Amino acid sequence: MNIFIDEAGIFTIPSNKEWSISCVCALVVPEQETEEVFFGFKKLKEKWGIKYAEIKGSKLNELEVASLISLLSQFDVIFEVTAIDMMMQTAEGLTAHRTTQADMITKNVTAQHKPTLVQSLREVQTVLRNLSNQLYVQAICSLELLAKVIRKATLYFAQRKPKELAEFYWVIDAKQEKITPYEELWGKILLPMLQAKSFRKPFLQLVEANYSYFAKYCEEKPEPPEHLKKALGNVSPFEYIKIDEIYKNLRFQQSHENLGLQIVDILTTAIRRAMNGNLQIAGWGKIGHLMARSKRGSQPIQLINLSDNKVITYKNKKPPYWTVMHIVERICKPILA
Repeated sequence: MNIFIDEAGIFTIPSNKEWSISCVCALVVPEQETEEVFFGFKKLKEKWGIKYAEIKGSKLNELEVASLISLLSQFDVIFEVTAIDMMMQTAEGLTAHRTTQADMITKNVTAQHKPTLVQSLREVQTVLRNLSNQLYVQAICSLELLAKVIRKATLYFAQRKPKELAEFYWVIDAKQEKITPYEELWGKILLPMLQAKSFRKPFLQLVEANYSYFAKYCEEKPEPPEHLKKALGNVSPFEYIKIDEIYKNLRFQQSHENLGLQIVDILTTAIRRAMNGNLQIAGWGKIGHLMARSKRGSQPIQLINLSDNKVITYKNKKPPYWTVMHIVERICKPILA
């Protein structure tokens, strides 16, 4: 399968807003449908009068956004969103969250652990402690999104198109020609943290679904490694997913070179504009058809909070993203076949 990832927003606390959504999003496209999706998108661009040039989602009107959603609804794609309202965060809260996460990395480390492991953990810890809050928020949104994509995509396609689980091709929108500080975080902390997260929250698998193509990513050992026993307990057998193998085909690419990135840019910008109240329902109203609900009562759009914001309230104000999330929840597709 092909997974295209983009982000939108400033990921900082603005001074003159009532609400301010930033988000990281992914579009999962089955390999067997990718060529047809791209062909349809090219035809749409021609209709919009943009045959060869790149189109940015911020330049599209409601009718154009809706036409792309209508096109994608004809295919077995999944659109995933992890969002955060930066007006519900505080600088102190973000710093505290980042510090706590950094402290937890070496919480269970003892003198008995291998020096190479301890050094590796301390390096991740140092990077995390030195991050700006802006980069930290981007990193956590990305981490949550990546974990969610793997959980939901495997569950969804194991029931419908199991061959799609054989290979995962990740393409992330590169904002500049040279590597940015955010992009450097993928290798330094995001993938190590994602592996740790997968240990704590194993992936669910349906007994009746076909995971034969995914089996090569699954590993089993008699017990957890020594450095994980305190956190996980004496689990036997110890089953886990080889995250580094799932993400071995990961690359950054500029969006003008990749149609998938152009599509996810439009969707990402559209959902952010909608959640901030800057895109009318005529444009985004059916975007929920591209999303899948993981379980009953859960929200397809993941809205996270990284601050202890008990003192922050909207009082009598109603953020526009409440309506967006409600409508998306109502019309999203079931994850179970």
